[in-house]
Amino acid sequence: PDTHTVRVFDLSLDTPVLIGVIGEFGELPSQFAHPVDVSFLSPSEDRPLRLAVVDRGNARIAIYALDWSPDESLRFRPKLASLVRTLNLLALPGERPHPVDPVAIVACPDDTLALVDANNGNLMRLNDRLRLLHETDLKSEDSERPNVWTSVTLTPDGEIAVLDSANGRLVRCIPDGTSELDLDPTLEHATDLVVRRQDMLVVDENLHAIVRCDPSGEVVEYIGRSGLGAGEFFKPAAILDLPDGRVLIVDRGNHRLQFFDTDWNLSVVDGPRLYIADAKRGGRATVNDTPPAAT
Repeated sequence: PDTHTVRVFDLSLDTPVLIGVIGEFGELPSQFAHPVDVSFLSPSEDRPLRLAVVDRGNARIAIYALDWSPDESLRFRPKLASLVRTLNLLALPGERPHPVDPVAIVACPDDTLALVDANNGNLMRLNDRLRLLHETDLKSEDSERPNVWTSVTLTPDGEIAVLDSANGRLVRCIPDGTSELDLDPTLEHATDLVVRRQDMLVVDENLHAIVRCDPSGEVVEYIGRSGLGAGEFFKPAAILDLPDGRVLIVDRGNHRLQFFDTDWNLSVVDGPRLYIADAKRGGRATVNDTPPAAT
């Protein structure tokens, strides 16, 4: 977000390889103002790999086609992405109490997009041509605090799950409405999560840790702590469960990516030299049953 760009990495090797940079700061269709989330749409025989980008500052969604194949040699491609279409969310039909504020997006198996509108507390469903299909109200009348929507993901069963950080709550979208799951009250400020069959991995930027919860939302263990070393974080922002079993953490405050195996041993760290020197020596993230100190 800080450079108003989307950076695309190839993860086929142990170390991430930067293969393209999309966008720059501005208001034009191919420019961004604080992009905050991305999601890949599945390729097909007649469609290339596509990427949906949430451009929060310009209140719009952009879809790019990527000129990329896993069979090609790894190299930086200045023309990796071409803009397919954009949607100005402030020009959507219908009446809403507040301007649309897009904060998170996920591509669904049916080629639709689920977009979180933080200002109105809605989940928008759009098709891959960015036409609005319907909206779901995510708000709850018994919320103790104003909702702060930070992330959207898919469960293993294909349900859409949206994270309300302020109330420590996960809202699932089901066919006849929504269902809610209260997360452990020790969470301070959850920014992202991965829902797996056996557990949930929740990123907490105030605890500078990854919190592993059981399916009921209770904490099992706290992974990591504040710092610059291997398995240490400073205001981590996002998490991704990779197909090869590794877990990727976007350690935003330390300007780096950290990759861990299933036992939380650091396998790769990538970022500016100043921020990876301590972690390069390797090691395992600390795993505790008590929360680290919040800051």
